[in-house]
Amino acid sequence: MKSYLLLLFLSFSIVVNAQYISSVSYPDTLRKSNLEKDNLSVKWANTVTAEELSEHLHVLASDAFEGRETGEPGNEMAANYIAEQFKNLGLPAVGLENGYFQSVSFNKTGWKQNEIVINGNKYKHLWDYMGFATMNDEMVSVDLNEVVFLGFGIDDPKYSDYKGNKLKGKVIMINKGEPLDQDSISYLTGTKEKSDWADNIWRKLEVAQNHGVKMVLVIENELKQFLNQTRRFLVSPSLRLGDGLTADKKHANHIYISSTMAKDIIGKKAKKVKKWRKKNTKKGKACDIKLKPEVKLNLTKNVDVINGQNVMGFIEGTDLKDDIVVVSAHYDHLGKRGSDVYNGADDNGSGTSTVLELAEAFAEAKANGNGPRRSVLCLLVTGEEKGLLGSEFYAENPVYPLENTVANVNIDMVGRA
Repeated sequence: MKSYLLLLFLSFSIVVNAQYISSVSYPDTLRKSNLEKDNLSVKWANTVTAEELSEHLHVLASDAFEGRETGEPGNEMAANYIAEQFKNLGLPAVGLENGYFQSVSFNKTGWKQNEIVINGNKYKHLWDYMGFATMNDEMVSVDLNEVVFLGFGIDDPKYSDYKGNKLKGKVIMINKGEPLDQDSISYLTGTKEKSDWADNIWRKLEVAQNHGVKMVLVIENELKQFLNQTRRFLVSPSLRLGDGLTADKKHANHIYISSTMAKDIIGKKAKKVKKWRKKNTKKGKACDIKLKPEVKLNLTKNVDVINGQNVMGFIEGTDLKDDIVVVSAHYDHLGKRGSDVYNGADDNGSGTSTVLELAEAFAEAKANGNGPRRSVLCLLVTGEEKGLLGSEFYAENPVYPLENTVANVNIDMVGRA
């Protein structure tokens, strides 16, 4: 089996091209193993031993490393252990000023204060309305005396609520969905089949951002159901890449509000809104009704910045050294829950140990004049359990150009029974 693994990677380093082929292949267990001592794949495969794999695994998955959760001391201990192995193998430090590390910043962002008062009525977050802290800028003690009701918030050649309106710096309120006639025919598609605008709220928020809208209040008629679907993301903020100080600028700031809050904002303009709804159904008329509520916003965030690191070991190739084959695995796991340690021996101490052994095999092969033609980057990433964040960061900030990266062999949970 170990001969097969190393032969696989050696083959990649010799004959791989830039064409991506997604497939899974399994070794032929009935085929007799190649045990010829003069075969290079056999020779260097023999440096991969069960004893050394076990040694690495028992360190990485020990209680001392506390489950290697991203941002926690055990994760840093694991990173240092991996870097030490690369240093002992004599691999060059390719992480610039950080030795074998590529620094990755994460943030855990939640609301510190989230208060909305409309016409003296105080509404409750996660009950009357909801908003994602990671997708909104702070609005500290902001008073509003105008909200523009902009119908469906659509900007399309066939129908536009934005046409002729200057909304930069304004707060708008919109409905989900799209305009339909009395027979449920879409004014956008001309059929009963709805357009992408109907269910794609992100498209509406992107348009609002492009028009310079300050905030979008999205009327959510099924707010309780929506809250149940998203509560875990709101109550327990997850890690994200970056320092968390700047919100997602592709989409406008936005809050999902209940129909009760919408009625409070509409106030005395209720008859005008009802009149528009009839005209919208009958003729597809767009909407831009200026409402005059008294709105007080106090949205402040709590941002915890967490530093982590990807760890890199590099074996330079020979005549094709500018081509890079990445051999990767994630070394983080779930950490602790109370006093219980989630050791992560299989996921992914086993994959990490395997990469370390492969790094040793390649390093020894190179030292003896049998190194790979293409360069091999052994990349151990963090933040996988938080959403593939470490690998996402490397893909967006590659140490070696992605156009030179001809393959990525990822090793995950090889200890699984």
